[in-house]
Amino acid sequence: MSKIRELQSRHRENVSRVGRGPVELREEYVLPLRSLELAHIAREYLGAASFLASQPSTDWPGHHSLPWFQLIGQSLELSLKAFIAASRLPPPQHHDLIRLFEQAEQRGYVPPDEEHMLVHVVILDHWFHRHAATGTKYGSRYGNHGGGTVPDHNKLARFVESVIEQADSLARHALESTR
Repeated sequence: MSKIRELQSRHRENVSRVGRGPVELREEYVLPLRSLELAHIAREYLGAASFLASQPSTDWPGHHSLPWFQLIGQSLELSLKAFIAASRLPPPQHHDLIRLFEQAEQRGYVPPDEEHMLVHVVILDHWFHRHAATGTKYGSRYGNHGGGTVPDHNKLARFVESVIEQADSLARHALESTR
């Protein structure tokens, strides 16, 4: 076994031991708490994306870079998963922003009533998940994406914040109703 595989194996054993603590959560708490955790992480990604968006850049229109696309995409993905978990459904294990939006909407998410808001989500999905024309995945991670329209940071930030706000409200209500 290579040195790195040996270290990985020991790490897994250690993490496995720590993860099996004496505290067991009642089932009705698991998904709402997971929702709050995902929403918190989404806020962290959104903060980092907002910081990058505020920096001057000559790289391309809109002052966005591939790290910005990754950060704002991750914040939207996690916020949608937070909403899904708050609605007491395990969050899916995929990165398709359009499917996640549809799943959240089916569970009661109401998007902001702002003109062209969803267009920016579709454009972000093009960069973050799958290229609209070629089907190439994860352009914001691996580059070689071929370009396209750049979504508006402020509109996406407001969208993410609306998802988080609704997810938080739903999760807190779920937790209060289990007392």
